[in-house]
Amino acid sequence: MHQPLLTAISASSMRSMSEFRLRHLATTAWAFSTLELQDRPWLYAIASQARRPITLQGDRENLLGLAWALSSWCVSDRPLWEAIASASIPNIPEMQPQHLMGIAWAFARCEYPHSPLIDAIAAASRKMISASPS
Repeated sequence: MHQPLLTAISASSMRSMSEFRLRHLATTAWAFSTLELQDRPWLYAIASQARRPITLQGDRENLLGLAWALSSWCVSDRPLWEAIASASIPNIPEMQPQHLMGIAWAFARCEYPHSPLIDAIAAASRKMISASPS
Protein backbone atom coordinates (compact mmCIF):
# COMPACT_ATOMS: atom_id res chain seq x y z
CA MET A 1 0.00 0.00 0.00
CA HIS A 2 1.34 3.42 -0.95
CA GLN A 3 0.29 5.65 1.95
CA PRO A 4 1.28 9.02 0.39
CA LEU A 5 -0.80 8.21 -2.70
CA LEU A 6 -3.82 7.21 -0.61
CA THR A 7 -3.48 10.34 1.48
CA ALA A 8 -3.41 12.46 -1.69
CA ILE A 9 -6.49 10.68 -3.07
CA SER A 10 -8.26 11.18 0.25
CA ALA A 11 -7.45 14.91 0.31
CA SER A 12 -8.47 15.36 -3.32
CA SER A 13 -11.77 13.53 -2.89
CA MET A 14 -12.64 15.64 0.16
CA ARG A 15 -12.51 18.77 -1.99
CA SER A 16 -15.05 17.42 -4.49
CA MET A 17 -17.11 15.21 -2.17
CA SER A 18 -20.08 17.58 -2.18
CA GLU A 19 -20.57 16.62 -5.86
CA PHE A 20 -20.59 12.86 -5.15
CA ARG A 21 -23.81 10.92 -5.57
CA LEU A 22 -24.62 8.04 -3.23
CA ARG A 23 -23.02 5.47 -5.53
CA HIS A 24 -19.76 7.48 -5.60
CA LEU A 25 -19.70 7.77 -1.82
CA ALA A 26 -20.42 4.06 -1.41
CA THR A 27 -17.82 2.99 -3.96
CA THR A 28 -15.14 5.28 -2.56
CA ALA A 29 -15.85 4.23 1.03
CA TRP A 30 -15.82 0.56 0.01
CA ALA A 31 -12.50 0.92 -1.85
CA PHE A 32 -10.82 2.65 1.06
CA SER A 33 -12.24 0.16 3.57
CA THR A 34 -10.74 -2.77 1.67
CA LEU A 35 -7.38 -1.00 1.94
CA GLU A 36 -7.99 -0.39 5.66
CA LEU A 37 -7.22 3.30 5.27
CA GLN A 38 -7.61 4.96 8.66
CA ASP A 39 -8.25 8.58 7.74
CA ARG A 40 -10.87 9.67 10.29
CA PRO A 41 -11.53 13.16 8.88
CA TRP A 42 -12.13 11.59 5.47
CA LEU A 43 -14.43 8.91 6.93
CA TYR A 44 -16.54 11.48 8.72
CA ALA A 45 -16.65 13.64 5.59
CA ILE A 46 -18.02 10.63 3.66
CA ALA A 47 -20.55 10.00 6.44
CA SER A 48 -21.61 13.63 6.49
CA GLN A 49 -22.06 13.77 2.71
CA ALA A 50 -23.83 10.40 2.62
CA ARG A 51 -26.65 11.63 4.84
CA ARG A 52 -27.74 14.03 2.09
CA PRO A 53 -28.46 11.60 -0.77
CA ILE A 54 -29.62 8.61 1.27
CA THR A 55 -33.00 10.14 1.87
CA LEU A 56 -33.34 10.92 -1.85
CA GLN A 57 -32.14 7.64 -3.36
CA GLY A 58 -33.18 4.31 -1.86
CA ASP A 59 -30.70 2.32 -3.94
CA ARG A 60 -30.23 -1.09 -2.27
CA GLU A 61 -26.79 -1.88 -3.67
CA ASN A 62 -25.32 1.47 -2.74
CA LEU A 63 -26.99 1.51 0.68
CA LEU A 64 -25.54 -1.91 1.39
CA GLY A 65 -22.10 -0.95 0.09
CA LEU A 66 -22.01 2.22 2.15
CA ALA A 67 -23.28 0.47 5.29
CA TRP A 68 -20.74 -2.33 4.89
CA ALA A 69 -17.81 0.03 4.25
CA LEU A 70 -18.61 2.36 7.15
CA SER A 71 -19.28 -0.55 9.49
CA SER A 72 -15.83 -1.94 8.78
CA TRP A 73 -14.55 1.16 10.64
CA CYS A 74 -17.55 1.41 12.99
CA VAL A 75 -18.12 5.03 12.06
CA SER A 76 -20.22 6.38 14.90
CA ASP A 77 -22.47 8.84 13.16
CA ARG A 78 -25.99 8.37 14.51
CA PRO A 79 -27.73 10.55 11.86
CA LEU A 80 -26.03 8.54 9.12
CA TRP A 81 -27.08 5.17 10.57
CA GLU A 82 -30.60 6.52 11.05
CA ALA A 83 -30.64 7.64 7.41
CA ILE A 84 -29.39 4.23 6.23
CA ALA A 85 -32.05 2.48 8.32
CA SER A 86 -34.82 4.80 7.16
CA ALA A 87 -33.85 4.37 3.52
CA SER A 88 -33.48 0.59 3.90
CA ILE A 89 -36.78 -0.22 5.60
CA PRO A 90 -39.05 0.52 2.59
CA ASN A 91 -36.74 -1.57 0.37
CA ILE A 92 -36.55 -4.61 2.64
CA PRO A 93 -39.48 -6.55 1.11
CA GLU A 94 -37.67 -6.55 -2.27
CA MET A 95 -34.20 -7.30 -0.89
CA GLN A 96 -32.42 -10.55 -1.58
CA PRO A 97 -31.20 -12.59 1.42
CA GLN A 98 -27.62 -11.37 0.95
CA HIS A 99 -28.80 -7.74 1.16
CA LEU A 100 -30.76 -8.44 4.34
CA MET A 101 -27.75 -10.15 5.85
CA GLY A 102 -25.43 -7.33 4.81
CA ILE A 103 -27.56 -4.57 6.33
CA ALA A 104 -28.11 -6.59 9.53
CA TRP A 105 -24.37 -7.33 9.75
CA ALA A 106 -23.41 -3.67 9.31
CA PHE A 107 -25.68 -2.56 12.15
CA ALA A 108 -24.62 -5.46 14.39
CA ARG A 109 -20.91 -4.88 13.67
CA CYS A 110 -21.14 -1.36 15.06
CA GLU A 111 -23.51 -2.41 17.83
CA TYR A 112 -26.03 0.12 16.60
CA PRO A 113 -29.50 -1.09 17.57
CA HIS A 114 -32.35 -0.03 15.33
CA SER A 115 -35.46 -1.99 16.30
CA PRO A 116 -37.67 -1.01 13.33
CA LEU A 117 -34.94 -2.08 10.90
CA ILE A 118 -34.27 -5.38 12.68
CA ASP A 119 -38.02 -6.06 12.93
CA ALA A 120 -38.42 -5.44 9.18
CA ILE A 121 -35.46 -7.72 8.38
CA ALA A 122 -36.87 -10.42 10.66
CA ALA A 123 -40.32 -10.19 9.04
CA ALA A 124 -38.85 -10.41 5.54
CA SER A 125 -36.67 -13.35 6.59
CA ARG A 126 -39.64 -15.22 8.05
CA LYS A 127 -41.58 -14.63 4.84
CA MET A 128 -38.68 -15.96 2.74
CA ILE A 129 -38.33 -19.04 4.94
CA SER A 130 -42.04 -19.84 4.84
CA ALA A 131 -42.13 -19.37 1.05
CA SER A 132 -39.13 -21.62 0.36
CA PRO A 133 -39.77 -25.25 -0.59
CA SER A 134 -39.14 -27.70 2.22
